[in-house]
Amino acid sequence: FRLHTQAHARAGMSCTHVPHPRYGLCPRLRSPGSDEIDNPVERMVERSGLGGRTFARWFRSATGYKPIDYVQALRIEEAKQELERNQRPIREIALAVGYEDGSSFSRVFKKRVGLTPAAYRKKFQSLAALASTFALEPASP
Repeated sequence: FRLHTQAHARAGMSCTHVPHPRYGLCPRLRSPGSDEIDNPVERMVERSGLGGRTFARWFRSATGYKPIDYVQALRIEEAKQELERNQRPIREIALAVGYEDGSSFSRVFKKRVGLTPAAYRKKFQSLAALASTFALEPASP
């Protein structure tokens, strides 16, 4: 978590939530003092003071990801959590995680996950409901 927040601080960005416990990634990057989700790659390039190509090479060598792939991975992970947790319309989830267009969100989601957002929701909400019925109670001392 410390490295996660330090990376955002260096880029002049702030997290809007606690990172996902499994992935340690922050899906929404906001400019300080702004409620608007901006283009995080452009913002990181601007804050780094490097040229776009130089920043992309540096970022990839440091993380193993192209900057846009990293941003997409963050957004898709957040969308997966939202799809598992609630019945918000997919269009709303797409907007919440930074996609302006629901169809491009669905296309990226299917490419990365192998399922459409609707199919993912159907599959994993039913698994979550099943798992909650078998949740173990803590043992009494």
